[in-house]
Order: sequence, then C-alpha cells, then structure tokens
Amino acid sequence: MENKKKLMVNVATCDIRDITEETLQSYENICINAAIILSSQKSQELIGRYGNVNMNAASVYVTEENVKVSIVNGSSEIGPENAPAEKTLLIVNGSLTVKPCDPAVLDNYVSAVINGRVLCPKSLSGFLSRATVNGSAELYPDGAVLLKNNTAIDRVFALRAKDTLYWAPRLLFLDPAVSADALRAKGARFDAKKVVIAESLVEKLIDLISEEAEVKIVPDGTAFVNDDASLDESLILRYGTKLYINGDLEVKDGAEKALPKLEYVFVNGDVSIYKEFAEQFFAVKPEYDDVKVIDRESVRKYDMVIEEKPIFKVDKALLERCPGGVLISECAMLKIAPDVPADLIIERLSVKECASVKCSPEQESAVCLVAEECGQILTAEKGEDEGEGGGILGSIFGGLKALANTKMINAADYKF
Repeated sequence: MENKKKLMVNVATCDIRDITEETLQSYENICINAAIILSSQKSQELIGRYGNVNMNAASVYVTEENVKVSIVNGSSEIGPENAPAEKTLLIVNGSLTVKPCDPAVLDNYVSAVINGRVLCPKSLSGFLSRATVNGSAELYPDGAVLLKNNTAIDRVFALRAKDTLYWAPRLLFLDPAVSADALRAKGARFDAKKVVIAESLVEKLIDLISEEAEVKIVPDGTAFVNDDASLDESLILRYGTKLYINGDLEVKDGAEKALPKLEYVFVNGDVSIYKEFAEQFFAVKPEYDDVKVIDRESVRKYDMVIEEKPIFKVDKALLERCPGGVLISECAMLKIAPDVPADLIIERLSVKECASVKCSPEQESAVCLVAEECGQILTAEKGEDEGEGGGILGSIFGGLKALANTKMINAADYKF
C-alpha cells in the first residue's frame, strides 16, 4: 500500500476554493495554518467528505469561486476611482473610508470585512448591510467635508474655513480666540458624533453645530489630552490644570504635587487611583467611566516585567532568580516549562492579558490562580511537543518539527 505524505501549509492567506479530489486523495492529512482562509460552499462539502483537512485560522471567509478577493492592510478608501470591475470580497485590516458616489459603483463588492473603523456616507449605508465590521461604523452626512477625528476648530481653522458642512467623529471647540462671526460669515457648519466645547463659546457657536451631535461643555482653558495619562506635575506643566483625558487616567506616584493644582478633569475612560489620593481627587468632582481605588501597600513590586512579546517561556531558573516575582502581560503565547513547581508559580508569577497560556496539567490550577484576563489556558502532557496545539501559533511552531514524510509549504499566500 502506498505510503501517502502529509501536507502542511503555513501562510498568511490560503485560498482553498478550487481544491480538488485529486489533491485530497494525494495526502494522508492536510494541515493549513493561516491568518485568513478563503473557502466556498463546494470546497467545504468536498473537504467534509474526505475528512483529512485540519484548518487553524484567525478568520475563514466563505465565498464563491468566481469572486475576487482584495485584502488591504492599513487605512484605505473606496469610491468611483477604484471601483472593482468584477465581483469582489473586500477585507480591510485597518480603517476604511467610503467616498461619496452612486450606490451602483459599490455593487461589485459582494461582501466586505473591516477589522477597524469604517466611515460611510449616510446615503450608502446599504453597503454596510453587506459588511462585517469588527470595530466602529460611523455614518457621515452626504456632501460633508471629512475632518480627522479630534480636529480642533481654532483661530487658524476659521481663517481657512469654506462655505460647507464639516464632519468628524469628534470636534474640539476649545480655542477662545476662534471667531464665531468669521465662521458664520464664511458659511461654515459642523456636524459630529461628539463635540467638546468651551463654556464661553457655547452661545456663540451652538447654531453652527448639528442638533444630532452629542455636546460636552467644559470650562474655559480645558486642554484635550488624546491618550492615557498619569496625573503628575509634568502633565500639569504641559496641559494646564483643566483636563479632558481621552483615555484612562492613573492617579498614583507623583500625584501629590499635581492634585493641589488640578481644577477640572473629564476622563473618557477609567481612573485608577491610590487610596490616599481619593478624597482630594474626588473633591474636584471628576467625571469618568469607572474608578478603581488601590491600596498603595498592596501594589506588588516585581523584579521583572515582560510585556507585549509574541512568545515567552518561563522556567524554574527564571523564577528562582526573581524573589520579588515576575509579571508577564499582553503576550500572545506564554509557555510555562514543566520544571516549574505549582507553589513557585503561585508565589512568584503574575500573568495578565495574555492570549494563550500553556502549562502542564499539574500546573493548571496554579496558573488559574495567577492569571487575569487571559484568553485561554492550554494544558499538555509531559513529553508532548511544546509547539503542538495552542491555536494558530502552536500549530505553526509544532509543524516545524514535522516528520520526514511531511511536505511543507511556507509562503505569504497559497492557492490550491
């Protein structure tokens, strides 16, 4: 009997829509590791009959054989100038702006997947009904000039303004020197999902702002901070004593000098604060989504902090060198060596926001105690190949130890 080979395909995008019975019969097993797999109803039925195909993918899209697939990584725009001539599945890993056009221009987009934010004219909202949006979707008025998110409508903007409607997800009216009369004389109007406006400008400008916009009135002199922030003296020196934080705010080390100067704070996110600063901070009457009050003495000081690694491995020697503990956070794959005792894991290891944590069955209960907000905890028996299992990354790295009778294909894209 003929000894069939195995096939392992490690790619970013794999198109299996034209896979044939001859190909399926040629291999004992086909393993596909990809970020994106393109399939069709016909190929799914064929693979189901043979049962020898294993697929590990972040996303699987089912579309017919005659549909072209367009994959865009990063920000992009679609409109009359780049309308597809044939039926197309559009996949965007980033933000997408749909430009004003006749709806028929977009008819050849049979479907779309946007992994990010999409901006679309209200008249083309039908396009979004054919799309899967893994992010936010914003509809803007037809004929509006699009501005960047968090655009400041200041004195310079007023000098350049045109007789048109301007739109952005969020607009900032914080400059007291902006001339409402100049904007009005030029015919400028504004629409946005959210508007942040200084108190002294409200009566002067409110008639230029769409009634649909959510308006947040802030004290004169408020500065917009477009990021997470820590309340300390350097923040006050840079932005002043009245703050709009578009992110999370920490009130921890260094806050003792900044708090007496703080006059106003709006946090478009969460606040984490040391207990000793809470009374003084809340006296300012801050606004926020959620707050976490922390006892400073309970905050653990680690000997080592590892962040944002694709793969990291913790062994016994590492933990023994760090009596103060090790913090692993925001890693895609964390592997814990079999030689690490459960009691050492509990004593010295902290794991936060990791996608996958791999350990032995004997370590699992200890890992569950020290892991916070992790996607999954995977277990493997002793002696099992560390690269096998564990989702896409595990399958890919396990495949690198493939047997000699395995055919390997490593490429950016592959089509059967």
